[in-house]
Amino acid sequence: MLLYPKQKRKKVFLPRYGQNPNQDLEIFLNFCKQADSQADLELLRNAFAFNLNSCKEKSRKSGDPHYTHPLEVATILINFIGFDNVLIASALLHEVIGRDSPFTINDIESEFGKVIAQIVESIHKIDTVEHQRIGDAEYYRRLILSLLTDIRILLIKIADRYHDMQTISYLSPEKQMKFAEDTMQLYVPLAHRLGLALIKSELEDFAFKVLDRQNYEAIARKLNMSKRERENKLQEFVKPLIPKLESKLKEEY
Repeated sequence: MLLYPKQKRKKVFLPRYGQNPNQDLEIFLNFCKQADSQADLELLRNAFAFNLNSCKEKSRKSGDPHYTHPLEVATILINFIGFDNVLIASALLHEVIGRDSPFTINDIESEFGKVIAQIVESIHKIDTVEHQRIGDAEYYRRLILSLLTDIRILLIKIADRYHDMQTISYLSPEKQMKFAEDTMQLYVPLAHRLGLALIKSELEDFAFKVLDRQNYEAIARKLNMSKRERENKLQEFVKPLIPKLESKLKEEY
């Protein structure tokens, strides 16, 4: 069940991918079944097969097989947003067309129907616009919104950026800065606009770590220090009480 607009992050074991395609697929499908017993596993198997065949032996900058990226995006959506067959199948297919892929949008529509094909095509158009970057962030935000025909398009783009920011350390410093700036200017406001508070907060955290690492680390140290101080004070408070409690227990039992 799709939980949007009420965001709810599930406290479950999140799968890790990159072992081999067959094993990763089964791990992912089990995760989907946990999220929704009505998950269309045949649809998701087929979408994963298209994803796998579109990228072949390609790898990401992190060294992970490229097919794992759509799996991660789909997992992020399930974890933060909830399960919806069209949303998750579209996430698995969101990079299937373009970039030397053997598939066209007609192949997607023929196999998965018009709704999924329109979502995938819109994401491809947005990606193309982003790669050609001219103009300011507000211009691109309006342009992205003008291309939206289904809210699931934007949800997938936000989850896509979330995973890119999770693995940003593998990019060059210049690309890290560009990704972080775009995230703060484009995706943080869009996540806020959709009421995705958890994703917005974590995207800000990812970006801040790149844009102002010195202050980020200083704040992190202060937070950790505060935690240790609280724990120490708690121990100081509890320590003299332990003998009294033990004595009391002996008297009663």
